[in-house]
Amino acid sequence: MKITRRMESLVRLGIIAVGLYLAAASVVLYLQLNRLRGAEQYVEHTQDVRHALQEVLVQALEAESTQRAFVIRKNEIYLTEHFAAVAALRSGIARVAELTRDNPLQAARAKDLSDLIEVRIAQMKASSTSCTTSTKLPRPRIFARAPCARPPPMPRPPLKVSSAKAAKPTPLAPVASRLPPPCLAQICSATRT
Repeated sequence: MKITRRMESLVRLGIIAVGLYLAAASVVLYLQLNRLRGAEQYVEHTQDVRHALQEVLVQALEAESTQRAFVIRKNEIYLTEHFAAVAALRSGIARVAELTRDNPLQAARAKDLSDLIEVRIAQMKASSTSCTTSTKLPRPRIFARAPCARPPPMPRPPLKVSSAKAAKPTPLAPVASRLPPPCLAQICSATRT
């Protein structure tokens, strides 16, 4: 009977040990899952900040391009698109500032970015207002055809003739150096055909 009691106590002790092991493993698993959720939220937050910054860049480029289009074309449609892009740019930088307020270093960088964007918006506004008050200039001709100015032909070196031998030309410079350089109009017309 001693053997069975001893076996029972060993079995009970084994069950308690397995139960304690499972409880400890469950606690460790729970803590690791919480840590993983925290890291996942941190990565998601980082991606939100990066996406917001990308949107700010897109809106800044849109504001600049519509302002440039207004300056070139003098069409009011581009000016209204410019104002819409500037409004979206300001809301985008406000979103970046909101997303980075939990990190003081990033918040300071977002503030610097906001200040730089406001300076650029002021520059664009000054350029647009000076353009609306100035007189209309003729549209620039970007691809105006200029006549090709051919360089004068290069002189050929004199041929040396010896009395004993027949006239034999001296080696000339490579062929590419003797050709005149092509002009831009010739290159453009060659690519169009």
